[in-house]
Amino acid sequence: MKLVRIVKWDTPTVGLHIQNGPLTLDDAPDGWWSAQWELIPATIAPYTRMQYDYRIRNKYAPDRYLNFETGQLQATNVPE
Repeated sequence: MKLVRIVKWDTPTVGLHIQNGPLTLDDAPDGWWSAQWELIPATIAPYTRMQYDYRIRNKYAPDRYLNFETGQLQATNVPE
């Protein structure tokens, strides 16, 4: 399992988290599970598989994934 924090390049204490519910870009201490994201290789047909296709799942709420289902970045349940 590869866990990452997604942070602002110029302010590494500010990152994506779901501590208070919706996806937020704000102060996110290192220890917050809600600010840790797991990179999971995507299951895509072999002929379309790219080397860097991942689903990005939250450690704190493992049923929530980063996605653009509504046109805006959000962290929600996205079925496979």
